[in-house]
Amino acid sequence: MITCQLYDSIELLCMKHFCVSVYLLNGRCITGIALDTARNSQRIECLKISLPDDNTELIVLTDISLIKVNTKNTYMSEVRFT
Repeated sequence: MITCQLYDSIELLCMKHFCVSVYLLNGRCITGIALDTARNSQRIECLKISLPDDNTELIVLTDISLIKVNTKNTYMSEVRFT
């Protein structure tokens, strides 16, 4: 489970459709456009991002360690989960 503050940050990233680099706890990095939050087939809360190849990917929120915001903005530059 994540904090309300983290969830609010994720919602802002999605509302603004920011380009983000999502760093996972396993070391993988996924870059794309933050679209929305959604649940996967196991009903686990995820971040839905649009990938450069026009596919989408669901990233389990509790698997994220860091989100770097690649879009210049006045809101945030990164969101730390750990």
